[in-house]
Amino acid sequence: MGDDKHMEELHRIREENYKKTKNMTNREKIEHMKERAKKASIYLMKAREEKGLINNVSIVSENEDEDAKKNILEE
Repeated sequence: MGDDKHMEELHRIREENYKKTKNMTNREKIEHMKERAKKASIYLMKAREEKGLINNVSIVSENEDEDAKKNILEE
């Protein structure tokens, strides 16, 4: 049952991203993907740090990290 919920969420996110990128040029799409990958990387590193899997993540300031989390959740 949980898998269905996750699949629905992934489908919703993919549709939203499609709507955002459908009128972009290939170059714009690549830049958009780079930004999303950067934000996701920051978010994952912070999550690993919180779980104690890695120590000392100091790539971005706390405000930038919060902005990245908000943007990822919105995308």
